[in-house]
Amino acid sequence: MTRDALASSGDTPPVLETPWSRSLRLALSAIAVGLAACFVGSLHDSLRPLVPIGWAVWALGGFLAYRQVEEKEQSTLTIKRILLIAIFLRAVAFAMPPTLSDDVHRYLWDGWITLQGGNPFEHLPSDPALSSIQKTLDLTALNSPDYFSVYPATSQLLFALGALGEKLQTGLGIWTLKLVLGLIELGGLLLLARLARPGALVLYAWHPAVVVESWGQAHSEAAAAGLLILCCFALTRSRSWLAVAALSLAVWVKLHPLLLLPWLLAVVGWRWWWVAAATSVFVWLPFLAPFVPANLKSSMDLYTGAFEFNAGIYEFFVLVGDMLLRGSGLLGGSGDSSKIVALLLQCILLGILPVLYAKGCFQRWSFPRAAALTYGLVLMTTATIHPWYSLPLLALLAVAGRTAWHWQYLAVALSVSYLSYTHGQACYHAGMVLAWGGWFILLVSGNSFRKGKRKDVCIQHTS
Repeated sequence: MTRDALASSGDTPPVLETPWSRSLRLALSAIAVGLAACFVGSLHDSLRPLVPIGWAVWALGGFLAYRQVEEKEQSTLTIKRILLIAIFLRAVAFAMPPTLSDDVHRYLWDGWITLQGGNPFEHLPSDPALSSIQKTLDLTALNSPDYFSVYPATSQLLFALGALGEKLQTGLGIWTLKLVLGLIELGGLLLLARLARPGALVLYAWHPAVVVESWGQAHSEAAAAGLLILCCFALTRSRSWLAVAALSLAVWVKLHPLLLLPWLLAVVGWRWWWVAAATSVFVWLPFLAPFVPANLKSSMDLYTGAFEFNAGIYEFFVLVGDMLLRGSGLLGGSGDSSKIVALLLQCILLGILPVLYAKGCFQRWSFPRAAALTYGLVLMTTATIHPWYSLPLLALLAVAGRTAWHWQYLAVALSVSYLSYTHGQACYHAGMVLAWGGWFILLVSGNSFRKGKRKDVCIQHTS
């Protein structure tokens, strides 16, 4: 039937949607512009403001793509296309110089020590006993060269694997590290594609924090995110031992996932505790030595007692505490309430967790939901938070099928903290207000932790 015949009959001709609809083309264009700005911003300190600008534009594109998927029953943005675009974004980010953070240089140092038959927990990088290594690697590029390594055993094994590249060619080690950590994150992404609804997959797979901090800046949280997704995937396949082993490995990448272990054992049964113990012994075996506990503790004390950065809730209570307690004598004349606030927040966290555990077990929460809530509480009560800290949480939210716009927003807005290294404290404080102010507004709006339109992945108690 011709178009004229259709018109005369009163019928409207069907609208044929192209594989890349107008809204999707706009979304992809925004992501491309954001990625380009972020890449250029990493090339020189004077260009650093382009990084948070790029993240904001990029995130807008991701949000438009999410809306396109969620609002259409048969979106042209299929799982395969989401993954192909995600892999392309990661490939471009891989070429980005790791200049936004110096963590990767410490990773390389620790990995090189292990490859040389040493123990990364034994000596300070600045120790004269390591003079031969100091001639091989750039000591000035390290963060905290006068402190022992703070990275647990799984991280150390990955660092050693990545440092193999340095043996092949000088300067290659950093790129090998990026590849090792990135591939674990990518493996998690491919598993996530089999768990999450398309909208949730877009929010994680195309998130600027995930792409840049894993493939661009090589942060170990990328491995933690991949392992947490593997844990959730193993639960859906009734592989309890694999779920416990994956979470245990994630614990020894970053210690925060330790708080998720009670949730997991409540789901699979406490009889699987031995898998966690065996996995822990396995990864720590190459590093066990009498000096490890004391040296590791000294670095952890530095991290928990001295470092404070970009933690809006912590900074707010410190400000209030300074005003209220300055004349009380409780601060010892220093007028600094930071130590009291840090202890108070940790006590609040430890007080809330048993109640949360009890409620979650009684109501039979799914593991991803319980884990996401717990990880969010950890980030709320910490004294230090960087953009890459959000990666495990974003992964858990995607598996749980939760939008959690307050956390999605914060993971993007935290990128303003990069300006503190190049443009001073004024930008840092303004960025913290912007990040945590927006987080609070979205949190109290009432819809920040809602479910998406499609069915969530439900991983319930099996014991």
